[in-house]
Amino acid sequence: MEWLHEQLNRMLGQIINIQQVSKQDAMEKACIFIDQFYNEAITLQDVADHVQITPTYFSSLFREKVGMTYIQYLTNKRIGKAKEMLIKGAKVMEVSEKVGYHSYRHFSEVFKRHTGNNPSEYKNIT
Repeated sequence: MEWLHEQLNRMLGQIINIQQVSKQDAMEKACIFIDQFYNEAITLQDVADHVQITPTYFSSLFREKVGMTYIQYLTNKRIGKAKEMLIKGAKVMEVSEKVGYHSYRHFSEVFKRHTGNNPSEYKNIT
């Protein structure tokens, strides 16, 4: 009986370990997908479909494993890329479209909220 109990505990530990690895793999796959398609109109649903889990579970798991929400991650990625482009002298309207914001006004609002400066000011400061 004791041997059987030990064997069951060992197998249960392996199953839990496999689940943890697959969750981490799914989040790494999600981040790669977001990093690759950040400039397109990707939704949480699109990323959840890509990693083959439900959107609700994806949202919860992403926050747990990555430490921020899907939208925070996507926005940080887009603003980071926008900063790089602005530093290199790209036009603000061009940057807006290239990082996935099809509304210049929305891009400017999000950029200012994250950096404290509007894109034109940021471009001139750096």
